[in-house]
Amino acid sequence: MWRIIFLVFVLMLFFVSIVHAAELGQNISDPALAARSHYVAGESALKSGDILTAIIEWETVLKLKPTSDYTQKRLTEVLTKQTPEVKEAHDRYLTGILLKDQGKLDQAQKELVAALNLQPEAKCVKDQLIEIADREAKERTKTLVNDLNTIVIHGNSTGKTSPQKPSISIDKANSIRLVRPYSSSSLTRPSKDYSPLRILAIDWTPTGEKKYGQLGYVIQGQLRNESSNRFDYVSLTISIYGPPAGHKIDSEVINTEGLAPGKTWDFRGLISIWSDPLPAGNVRKEFQFEVDEIYASRSVIQSPGTAVIVR
Repeated sequence: MWRIIFLVFVLMLFFVSIVHAAELGQNISDPALAARSHYVAGESALKSGDILTAIIEWETVLKLKPTSDYTQKRLTEVLTKQTPEVKEAHDRYLTGILLKDQGKLDQAQKELVAALNLQPEAKCVKDQLIEIADREAKERTKTLVNDLNTIVIHGNSTGKTSPQKPSISIDKANSIRLVRPYSSSSLTRPSKDYSPLRILAIDWTPTGEKKYGQLGYVIQGQLRNESSNRFDYVSLTISIYGPPAGHKIDSEVINTEGLAPGKTWDFRGLISIWSDPLPAGNVRKEFQFEVDEIYASRSVIQSPGTAVIVR
């Protein structure tokens, strides 16, 4: 009996040692695998003409594996041939990453946008901009309060209640008037009152089969409160149209907390679109973005107000 117990104990120790060794081996190999992945990504970026991303990827390799002489050689070759624009974009990118790590997202975005203006094809910059926009969207997203003072404005009409509360009657004298919102294209609803929402970055992520994938747009715009009231929250519904022009694909909601009288809210959001396949034309022109609805809520409606979309 004791022999059986002893044998079971030995087998358990043997099993635990095997599991520990496997975990240790995995931990040791992970940096090497990551380094190889970043190196391959750098080579791929260089072949596509994306020098900045190649530099960033190979710098990451050297952080993971400082003894990689071949990577150092490849990086040195590229650095000696880089243009002043690439060098400045590289500096801006690193500054943006540092600011992002410090939680200074607005400042980080400005640096990254500057880097993208210098190197429009830099995937590493686009990825960071999308990550920042996604983080901000998650921080701002709140469940809309279901109260009697919630008003939704469609287009340039006034006094319409939220679709969730069609039976509520809103006094038009106390409703929020909306000047026509801006659209990214006059193709959706032609009007001289429309002006583009700004597209900060575009990223295409294909699926494994590469027959279809996801387009990620970082959209920027502004909303100014020209009323005498402070809004508890403001929610924008941005709709995506095309192709073909005028065909509504989907919509995304961007929320903010509190908008004081006379203040302007710079809103940004990540808008993702599944596309099958990737449009052959200019992806900036194939899709249009339009602010369709604005929900504005305040604790007490005191006087008529105006919300205006500005560039």
